[in-house]
Parts: sequence; C-alpha cells; structure tokens
Amino acid sequence: MQREAARWSLTAPALASFATTGDLAPGLAGAGSRWSEGQLRLRLVDGSGLNPATIMPSFYRLEGLVRVGQTWRGKPILSAEQIEDIVAYLASLRE
Repeated sequence: MQREAARWSLTAPALASFATTGDLAPGLAGAGSRWSEGQLRLRLVDGSGLNPATIMPSFYRLEGLVRVGQTWRGKPILSAEQIEDIVAYLASLRE
C-alpha cells in the first residue's frame, strides 16, 4: 500500500501539470461552440484529413493505415454508434 501511495505521489504532480499545459491537444471546453457536429465527426473519423501531421488516431478509418496489429486489421477503433455518441457529447460542450 505504501509503495502504491509513493508511486502516486510522484506521478500525480506530473499528470496534473500535463493536463493543464494543453501541449497535446486543444481543450474540449466549448467544443460544441467551436465546431459543428460534422466537423467534430470528421475529426474523430479521420483527423488526418484536416491535419496530416496529427498524432490523433483515426477512430473509424480503415484504409491507408500502417502499423496496425493483426487483431485490429479491418476493424475500426470505435463503432459508428460510439462515434455518434461522442459527437453528441462534444456538441453539448458549450461555453
């Protein structure tokens, strides 16, 4: 138990700092005000169409991917229903 607590005490500040820097991606607050549902959907399905240098995975695209594990070949990361659920949630985030 002490070992777990010690590990958490070392990682918590690093995670808190990482979560507030915004270096990895834009914040989601106000996403529904900044982007339409179609734009949010496109970012989830295949964000590389908007930004070829993105590190965000394509959650629904299947073609043209590299380094895909055998288990995942031919399968999207998220189902169409899951994509729509996420789009609805993000669209609800208004400032």
